[in-house]
Amino acid sequence: MSGSENISRNLFLSTRQIQIMKLRQEGYSTEKIAREIGTTRQNVSILEKRGHRNLEKAIRTLNAVRELKLSHEIRIEGNIHVLDAVKKIIQNADDLSIRLNDNLIGIMTRLKVAVEGDLKNGIIQRDLNILLFHDGSIQFT
Repeated sequence: MSGSENISRNLFLSTRQIQIMKLRQEGYSTEKIAREIGTTRQNVSILEKRGHRNLEKAIRTLNAVRELKLSHEIRIEGNIHVLDAVKKIIQNADDLSIRLNDNLIGIMTRLKVAVEGDLKNGIIQRDLNILLFHDGSIQFT
């Protein structure tokens, strides 16, 4: 499974939409993207437009979750060991009296998957936002 396929498994974006957006970000024209992925310019435009619409929908959803205080956001600065990040998550949950659905190993496994490309020698290389929900679930963003 390619990186794009792995990323898009549980997202509002398809693998193809992610691919098009990456190529656009690299400066490709619609025509060049169409040639690169083996489709028409019209199809590229449609997929890109739907992708942006889906991104806007995802952003509005996250904003609604924040506004309704359905979750608590934790910000973890990059350059932190994965175990220390998990400890921060557990400590925040304890402070908020939230009983997490996962144990330490489960949280660590999910965290490693979430930062897979940004994990080097156990160190998370990028900043990370985590949503803690009152039902004990965790969402890594």
